[in-house]
Amino acid sequence: MMDAFYIPWMASVLKPEEGEKERSLEGTQFTIPRSLSESTTPRFKLTFFPAKGMAEVIRLTLAYAGEPFIDNRIGFPEWEKRKHEVPFQQMPFLEFDGKILCQSAAIARFLAKQFNLAGKDLFEQAEVDALVDLVKDFGVCIKPWVNSIIKAYSNLPPELDNISPAEGLLQYASPAIERYMPIFENLASKKTKSGFLFDGGITFADFGLVNVFEVMEAILPEKMSKFENIKALKERIFALPRLQKYLNERPKTIL
Repeated sequence: MMDAFYIPWMASVLKPEEGEKERSLEGTQFTIPRSLSESTTPRFKLTFFPAKGMAEVIRLTLAYAGEPFIDNRIGFPEWEKRKHEVPFQQMPFLEFDGKILCQSAAIARFLAKQFNLAGKDLFEQAEVDALVDLVKDFGVCIKPWVNSIIKAYSNLPPELDNISPAEGLLQYASPAIERYMPIFENLASKKTKSGFLFDGGITFADFGLVNVFEVMEAILPEKMSKFENIKALKERIFALPRLQKYLNERPKTIL
């Protein structure tokens, strides 16, 4: 079993598997997983914090495509040392062929186009992009709440929002859930030829939506329980054979 990123708040959710020793919950722990192919030198290197966050849709896209990649998860101290080397001074960023690409949606879209996960035609691609942007809007709305959770239980930079998790839930998360989740649920309820969100087949928008839902479900299971169609979509996607190696080997994190 691979070590994961742990903060004390996660202890009540992440239990050691039977026969596994209790891990230390102090500080930040992470590993870089093995590439998805033992015989191929990875072309891509993705760098982000030891969490799902904005990078998980990229990881899922690469994993589904069967593309080996280096999943480089770094903590805040290392990021503070390295951030001035990155064009936008933001994570995630993708390194390949001597190039660096920033911005999570741009990276995911770039890879999705390479691996035919961006939509079957121009109109469907626009629909996919629109949903990806809507999921990102939801993420922006709940970001102060997410930051409050992390800050309350780990040593993070002081510039993060100075609110408690309870205040963040009331002020940011609950209104965002009421605003966006019914829209996502309606989209997930529609019958398509592919069985995913769009007729042309699975796309990186599917990965983006189920990633957000997985995180929210882990933190707020009761609030998420009524969104049955999103949950069913997540279960279908996470059962896909192409994703099993990555899902089984990725570090266990909530956020």
